[in-house]
Amino acid sequence: DWIGAKNSLLSIAGGRNSTVLGQLVADGLYPTLAAPGFSQHGGHISSVTPLTITNASGDIYYTTDGSDPRLIGGGIHTSATLYTGPLLLTTTSPVRARSYATGTWSALNEATFIVDAVVASSSNLVVSEVHYRPAAPTPAEEDAGFLERSDFEFIEVMNIGPNEVDMTNVRFTDGVEFDFDNSLQGITLAPGQRFILVSNIDAFQIRHPGVSNSLIAGEFSGSLSNGGEQITLLASDNSMVRDFTYDDKSPWPESPDGDGFSLTLIDPSGDPDHTDPFSWRASVTIGGSPTGSDATSFSGNALDDLDGDGLKALIEYLLGSSDTAPSGAAGPAVAAQNLNVDTVADDYLTMSVVLDLSADDVEYKVEITDDLAVWESGSGHVEHVSSTNNGDGTLTVVYRSADPIVAGIQEYFRLRVISRL
Repeated sequence: DWIGAKNSLLSIAGGRNSTVLGQLVADGLYPTLAAPGFSQHGGHISSVTPLTITNASGDIYYTTDGSDPRLIGGGIHTSATLYTGPLLLTTTSPVRARSYATGTWSALNEATFIVDAVVASSSNLVVSEVHYRPAAPTPAEEDAGFLERSDFEFIEVMNIGPNEVDMTNVRFTDGVEFDFDNSLQGITLAPGQRFILVSNIDAFQIRHPGVSNSLIAGEFSGSLSNGGEQITLLASDNSMVRDFTYDDKSPWPESPDGDGFSLTLIDPSGDPDHTDPFSWRASVTIGGSPTGSDATSFSGNALDDLDGDGLKALIEYLLGSSDTAPSGAAGPAVAAQNLNVDTVADDYLTMSVVLDLSADDVEYKVEITDDLAVWESGSGHVEHVSSTNNGDGTLTVVYRSADPIVAGIQEYFRLRVISRL
């Protein structure tokens, strides 16, 4: 019973540290040279705050790359530095130090210092991608022993703030479970960086061989529901970082519960509302975009019409066409459709348009008017009917007027495109 023996020994030593340490020294089981001490034993520290290391006697050797200053056999490690004065740490790192005098080494003192990092919060951390129903295993994946779609699930978080984020005790508690204290990639997330949590690391690596292992934080417990469920991400102080419930039915994107598209947060750097289904879209391609973005970026003058086709450059960008050649893209189409709304069938004015899924840096509004002077949008004026992933990187959206068509009253739609930058 190793655990029982360990606990028994710790109970004997507990509260008698100095006595037990003296006994170990007397029996030659612990160095006689005292280990150095830190002015602050790990934790958060500013890059302009000096770290002081002190000891009773001898020199001090330290490292910041995780290696031991003492080599096996008693030599000095090539990575070790002789301490001559206070340190200014510039990156999050472990500091390991020993005293050294006349061929004798002290015990090791070590602590991890988190430099210029901020605690995780809703202002700096988003859930940027949820791959809850991956494509079915291929024959090669089945031969490798991965027989279920759920083997390939992943969820991604992203730092949208200007500083490193301390992920200590940040954890998923609903949907899947994972504590970033167990991260394989350390406890800080750099600005703009993403961490992936996967259902099965081996399965993920087979399906996504181009993704660096350095971006996989670990394996979560549980699995993601194909029918939608609550996702909760908590900070170290138990405050809410993110809490939302995704769904596989409209107005949430439906194709992620299909042939392998992921649920992707639109413009994550803009800190969108995770609870709003229109803050999400399907990934551009099957398999999603783990550790990166599949979004494009607009360049040029938004109001240009270089090809003279009557469409401004920003509109062409959203439609997936080019402003350097007359547009072949279909613009918005308006029609009268008989729709069943609240179990009542009636005729409504509708507008449909095909959009580029990857154009995250623009947003659009469908607006309606009956006098060409005052344009209205939003619920009560314009209602979303459907969004269909065409499977080629485009999305067909359909909107309707809030009220049925009335004889003698004219209505007009327009598409307004707005840059998020």
